[in-house]
This record gives sequence, structure tokens and C-alpha cells, in this order.
Amino acid sequence: MPHLQPTPTWMVQPAPLVYLTGADCVDFLHRMSSANVRALQHSGAMAQTLFVNAQGKLLDWCTLIRRDDGVLCLTSPGRAAAMWAWLERFIIMDEVQRSAQLQGWSHLRLLGENAPGWLGLAAAPPPGLCVPLAQGLCFAGPPALGDHLVVLQPEGAAARPSQPGAFSPNRR
Repeated sequence: MPHLQPTPTWMVQPAPLVYLTGADCVDFLHRMSSANVRALQHSGAMAQTLFVNAQGKLLDWCTLIRRDDGVLCLTSPGRAAAMWAWLERFIIMDEVQRSAQLQGWSHLRLLGENAPGWLGLAAAPPPGLCVPLAQGLCFAGPPALGDHLVVLQPEGAAARPSQPGAFSPNRR
């Protein structure tokens, strides 16, 4: 019987991103979501959060990733435009802008015990931390959705792992 090698499974789709910048974006998201966004002190810190309307209806479950110049919000598929439209209604005196910097990025979910190796990582990033790759970002997906890694990468980046180390980490 041949020896079987476990290989990761992946799913690629457009990344539903809302990237907020500006002096007040952290405080604004702290007020608008269920997460303690102020606790995301450094670039790469992340949290899962819920957005609800005034009646308590769930609008979306998102991942927030702190960046040097703002906060990246990964929404549910197809929800980025609706989430931005909802958030924008509440920007009155806040210095908050939506950045187009991450338009056209892909969202890759990588499943399998060898997934970190396929990304060139020794291990999966710890919960609550997003690590930079040479072309994109990587973090462990929410446990409620099963063990997997999430990779966010620009269009044109290697969208699918073809061999171990196909994605190389950013070694800055």
C-alpha cells in the first residue's frame, strides 16, 4: 500500500475587506462593534467581533486586524459593501476613512495539519495574531469554523500552494 502524504485543502475567493484608517478609526470601531478594539495595541493584533444594529440584529461576524495605519475588517463573503455603508452612516465628527489600499485581494482558507509548512511557517500563528507573509497576511481561523489558516493576499500573488513553502513568510 502506498504511503499517503497529507496535503492541505484550500478554497480561494475574493476577500471581503473594509480597511479603515484615520486618527479615530480604533475608537470608532470600538464603539460600533462587540470587540475591545482599543486592546489591539500593535500591528498584527486581531480579534473576532460582532456588529449589531440598534435593535440587536446581527449584521455580521468579522475579523479585525490592527495595522500600523488603521484596522482591517474581514467581513463575511459579499458583506463588505453593506458593512461599509452601515458604518459610514455613523461617521459624523470622527476622522475615519475607508482606504482602497486592499481592493482586489483574495481570501484563501487553507485546511490540513501541514498547512503552516505550505506557507513556510514552522507553526500556525497563535490565536489573536496575524503574521505578515512575503505577499499578504496569515492568521489562524476562528475555532468555531474548524482548524484552518486564513491567508489574505493581493491579486496576482500565488493563489494556490503547489508545494511546501509555496508562500514564503516576510522575514523583515
